[in-house]
Amino acid sequence: MTLLHHLTIPLANGTETHPLSLEDVDPITQRSFYSLTHAYIPSNSPPLPYVHALLKDLGDSRIYHYSASHLFNWLHHHSNTNPLTHRKIDSLSYFLYKENRFVFLGDSSNLRINTFVLSLYKAENGDDPSLFYIAGRLFDGDIIPRDLPQAIHYLTYLASKGHLIASACLGICFFHGAGVEQNDAWAAYYLKKPAEEDIHPTPIFFSELLFHGRGVEKNVEEGLNLLKKAAESCEHAQMRLANLFLKGSKDVDRNVSEGMRYLKCAAEKSFPAAQFLLASCLLRGENGEKKNPEEGLRYMKLSAEGNDLRSQHTLAILLLEGKEGVKKNLQESLHYARILFEKKSFPSLEILTKYLAADREEKYGSSSNGPSSQKERHLPTLLYHALTCFLGWGKERNLAEAKCSFQLAAQEKSALAEAIFKRVEEGVEGIDFLEELLKLYPPQEFLIEAVVRFFIAAHRCSLKRKDEGEEDASLSSKRSCLELFK
Repeated sequence: MTLLHHLTIPLANGTETHPLSLEDVDPITQRSFYSLTHAYIPSNSPPLPYVHALLKDLGDSRIYHYSASHLFNWLHHHSNTNPLTHRKIDSLSYFLYKENRFVFLGDSSNLRINTFVLSLYKAENGDDPSLFYIAGRLFDGDIIPRDLPQAIHYLTYLASKGHLIASACLGICFFHGAGVEQNDAWAAYYLKKPAEEDIHPTPIFFSELLFHGRGVEKNVEEGLNLLKKAAESCEHAQMRLANLFLKGSKDVDRNVSEGMRYLKCAAEKSFPAAQFLLASCLLRGENGEKKNPEEGLRYMKLSAEGNDLRSQHTLAILLLEGKEGVKKNLQESLHYARILFEKKSFPSLEILTKYLAADREEKYGSSSNGPSSQKERHLPTLLYHALTCFLGWGKERNLAEAKCSFQLAAQEKSALAEAIFKRVEEGVEGIDFLEELLKLYPPQEFLIEAVVRFFIAAHRCSLKRKDEGEEDASLSSKRSCLELFK
């Protein structure tokens, strides 16, 4: 059985899959396909019967010279308005590639499918890089359905032929137990050669085996040498060495200056984890670094831009509370809080109340000078109090007080608060309606949305923990929703 008999690819409409093989196209089409590469379409809109005849015999005399891609693109564009099947289009795509002629369909997904089809053809004819590409698609479930056993089969075949990258991938699979049963001995077997050839990131994995004697004889010195060689060009290896030297262990002596040297190298290569650790050292004056809030904040922001969750969380708190020499900046703090909410990484109840207090102070002044009547009508705080009473969060449920607070919030010209109040008046139960109303009445102010989403997430986590048998599933004042999601 060949590759083409058991692999599937998405159809052109992206909703189905089908086996792709030579039998999908009739013999006349196969014989005459080469002549198609020198074919013209008489007009931009040929009659449908003409197209049907075209498919029966692509060598028909009514075809004039032009490019195959012109025909293919026309067929793809009109596939929704004539009986031409997507299966036939994909088969045509395969044969276009068999003649080594690219077809650009104008969007990346179809181009990726075309690349896949070309790789199928090349792999079928003994091209190892193409077979490796197919193995990767099978492993990731990208373009074709995920098939780990088949991916491992191809990787093993390629590794046996000396394909070092395939060997590296196979070694990492055995290291983690991904698609195979975890096995340190096999991991060491497949990682050794790529690690010696400095194929990243295998030196990091193989050095771990050497450090702990897993699947191979323990050899700390060899592991360090592999990492140092890899660190000449790999920021992951630089970060690993930084951690080893900064922390120290029974096998590796602590060496702060060496650790910071590697850490700074990784940070300069825009490695987010390194930027976060360097920022922490600069903000606190640790590991031999002089305290430098300005530079520490710069590196923390660079790390956050690299999508590092710890940096985003740290910035939200630093800018909210004004810690480590960083000035308070509520709006910038809320920017990072919004990112955290989008990642379902919610703050603790304590932090949420600090945001409410900071927002009230920014809008109405300090508690001693500001007009108390206005502060009492601070919309995010009203919703916070209303939801606390409605859900019985941290105290007994008080529906009457919840209705009163929802009504006050509705009077602040908030469509969301008004809609919530109406539903509560109707006797709604649960919290699903809150998510529905957020979509219907998205608040302009992020803090309002944050309060509602916090209680939705926290209440669901509480119910889940109760189902799992916890006696007290409510959030404490300092407990983070992020902990509940783990």
